[in-house]
Amino acid sequence: MTEEDFDARDILESARQVPIEELTAALQSDEPLTAIQLIRLSMASSQEMSAILALLTQIPPARLEDFYEDLQALTEANFLVDFEPIFIQGIQNPSPTIRQISLRGLEDSETESLVPRFVEVLNSDANPDVRAQSAGTLGGWIQMGELEEMEVALFDFSQAALLQAANEDKSDLVRQRALESLGFSSHPDVPALIEAAFTSGGEAGRASALLAMGRSADPRWKELVLKSLDHANNDIRRQAAFAAGALFLEDAAPALHTLLADDDRDVRRAAAWALSEVGGEGAREALESLLALTEDEEEIEEIENAIDNLIFNQGVDDFGLMSLDPDDFDLLDDED
Repeated sequence: MTEEDFDARDILESARQVPIEELTAALQSDEPLTAIQLIRLSMASSQEMSAILALLTQIPPARLEDFYEDLQALTEANFLVDFEPIFIQGIQNPSPTIRQISLRGLEDSETESLVPRFVEVLNSDANPDVRAQSAGTLGGWIQMGELEEMEVALFDFSQAALLQAANEDKSDLVRQRALESLGFSSHPDVPALIEAAFTSGGEAGRASALLAMGRSADPRWKELVLKSLDHANNDIRRQAAFAAGALFLEDAAPALHTLLADDDRDVRRAAAWALSEVGGEGAREALESLLALTEDEEEIEEIENAIDNLIFNQGVDDFGLMSLDPDDFDLLDDED
């Protein structure tokens, strides 16, 4: 067991010792809840959570927004916490900020019954930022539907809502987020939407189109991705790098090597990940050189992860699965 494992165990044990009364008192105060208190909140029993949800309806709006922002920060930093009941309640809050945070907090939810609620928000919420977040949250469900891991009727329902939003919503941001989520979709209308956004949607539309291209697993986008890798816009370069990695475009390797030295940190991060997917001669050396020059701890961790991913991918290639005789695949199928 590593030192990190011991630290995590100690934190969880400390959180378990926090009485529910301390949580309710903290919520009613003007001070933010500590990380330990928030972790204890994620452990609440059904009865405790019911009391917490009732209490949240009585908290002043500004204080409640701060509380939801703290939940969001902890959720993004620690995948072990679960505030789903609180985020579900937040979808209906009068505050657009809380609605948006709640939808973001439910992006990884596996509760299929929430999908109609996301669609309702996409179709009817008055705030475009909230509608855009709902469109983004539906993306994971489109991916699950394509993998046949959700009810077909519900998949069709959510896909139709996103197609309508991508075509008709008055907000550019909503149309862009809907298109990004549709990147996972094999619907025949999606490629035309991606191409239109790339050619006529301005820089933000082109960035969204590139993200959708990367999600599509469709090699038709190769040339558009490659020509976007040296675009002047940071977000376009970043999304082009993502798409190059997601589509395993080996021809992108030279440009990705160049992007490892990009002035924009997010572009460098995307290029490092993409290079770990594409591989090729000098990929590991380039990532190790970048690691040696980097001082930011978060970026160091991401580069180390990219190196590990590259090593893993190279190991899979070295295993020689693709060199098996076609008859060997028949044998593998027979074992299922």
